[in-house]
Amino acid sequence: MRQLPGHPGRPGDTPFTRVAGGSSAAIANRDRSCDKNPAFRYDGSGTECDEYPFATTSQTTTSPFSAMPVPAAANNRQGNILSDGILKNRINVDDLYYVVVKTSSTRSGSPAKNSTLNTQFTSYGDNAGCADWSGGDATNSVQIPGTSKRAWFFSDSYLGAPSDRRNLFATSPIRNSIVVQDGSTMRTITGGNTCQELNQDLDFFKRYAKTPAADPDGGFFWTGDQVASGGDVVKFYYHGRPNDIAWVNDYAAVATLSGSALSAASTSAAPTMTITPSKLSCAAGGPDAMWGTMVMRWSDGNYYIYGTGASVPHKLYLARASAANLTNFSGWQFFGGSDLRTATGSGTATWTTCARAKPLPIGEGATGGSIDYINGTIWLIQDDYVNPNSFSVGTISAHPSQTPWGFTDRRIPLYDPPEGTHTYPTTTGCTSRGSRTG
Repeated sequence: MRQLPGHPGRPGDTPFTRVAGGSSAAIANRDRSCDKNPAFRYDGSGTECDEYPFATTSQTTTSPFSAMPVPAAANNRQGNILSDGILKNRINVDDLYYVVVKTSSTRSGSPAKNSTLNTQFTSYGDNAGCADWSGGDATNSVQIPGTSKRAWFFSDSYLGAPSDRRNLFATSPIRNSIVVQDGSTMRTITGGNTCQELNQDLDFFKRYAKTPAADPDGGFFWTGDQVASGGDVVKFYYHGRPNDIAWVNDYAAVATLSGSALSAASTSAAPTMTITPSKLSCAAGGPDAMWGTMVMRWSDGNYYIYGTGASVPHKLYLARASAANLTNFSGWQFFGGSDLRTATGSGTATWTTCARAKPLPIGEGATGGSIDYINGTIWLIQDDYVNPNSFSVGTISAHPSQTPWGFTDRRIPLYDPPEGTHTYPTTTGCTSRGSRTG
């Protein structure tokens, strides 16, 4: 069965080669990928190792591969499915075969969600006191260094009970907020002056809560990404200011937040912080990138900081910095191009000054996204525009790459927003009943 009639393989496909289950080759494969692999750790809950490619293939230890802890019952069911497939398709030892993965699509349907976390935030928001978070957008989070607590960052946020928003004056909207989650307990960090909305002894404009990261010159800060560094959290923001139509984002900024202060907030009834972000800008021109929309640490020890161009159409830019230079903009290096191999997203990058930075080889997308390293591949998840010049929102897609700079228009569609294509500014409106996490 060296030839595979009717299935020559798609471009880029590699067939598997079967080895006998229980053979020395299979046992050695399983040892390398699971039992004796120092990178794999069981989670201590009675799980078993689910390796892919299978231990019964000679490709088990080639890259990329996956070895994850799964429930024993699920592992047994999957093993039975594999055995049945080998028998039904008469795949003998040393035969070549392909695995075709079929999934039930969530596109145009409901995306996966963390029901427990969603319920916790809904309960917290719906039962908010006058100093508590009850809704916000642009959500991201980080585990506070040295603790099991998590800091959640939001841009525009509501404080107070959702029902109090009906009269417009009984609650405070603030430009950014932080919620510290300690297990089932949550505390909202503001800039102070909470619970004064109905205090008629104060001047009207002094009755409302302050934001933790405030701009004294009449602008505002919205939340970017963040990363734990040492005992602190390095937090990126982008600055906005009102204009004749709505607003414009004009620069990025960064601040260092004390991990111990964030942790202590979970024990305070109404914690406050004063955050003063520092402006990031190229002294000699360069892209008008909102640096810090995404941040990741790579295997070379550097932090890779992504920035979305503020001008239309939005380009994606990249810089890198050591841990010591993460908040020192003059110590950053900027992507200046690469000998990219499009099929894999690999290749060697060149690094230059901010003024000579070039965009990554990926088409225009929305002004934010998520990035992570999963099973040997870096994944960029973003909302790909239908028409970037008119801000037409399209499909949420995952773009794979082998390097932090190798993202292209190669993508895997994940989800079509059920509302359909929107153009900016959105004119369909939105409600503010109940609490939302963005």
